[in-house]
Amino acid sequence: MSHPEHAIQSVVVKFAYLAPLISIAPFVIGLGPLALLGLPIAYFLGAAPAALAGFIFSHAAIAFKRIFKITEVGRLAAIILGALSGAIGGILAGSIAWLVLGRNIEEYWLLLYPSVFSGVICGLMCRKKFNG
Repeated sequence: MSHPEHAIQSVVVKFAYLAPLISIAPFVIGLGPLALLGLPIAYFLGAAPAALAGFIFSHAAIAFKRIFKITEVGRLAAIILGALSGAIGGILAGSIAWLVLGRNIEEYWLLLYPSVFSGVICGLMCRKKFNG
């Protein structure tokens, strides 16, 4: 397996495991430990969209390096790519929540904020996988 393929798999797994956990962190800070009861729901609704966000981030980082002919993905690029991939994952998570839970779809757009936040954090954590 070549290096970029290994990096892509590693980033997808890291996004899938860490993004739902990071997404619920602001709620834990605001609501206290009671918010941890929502962790299984966060993983149920967010693991697949987070994995997709990691896949998008990986390919965007590789394309970014090729387009701009640079050797490493900097912090700003990781923040921007992470925010965009997190937003796409958040839209997918909101759509899944709407399909599973019903109600008005307007309620689920609030999932974008923690998704973008977790995309940025995971992007910053994973950017070094594509440097070198």
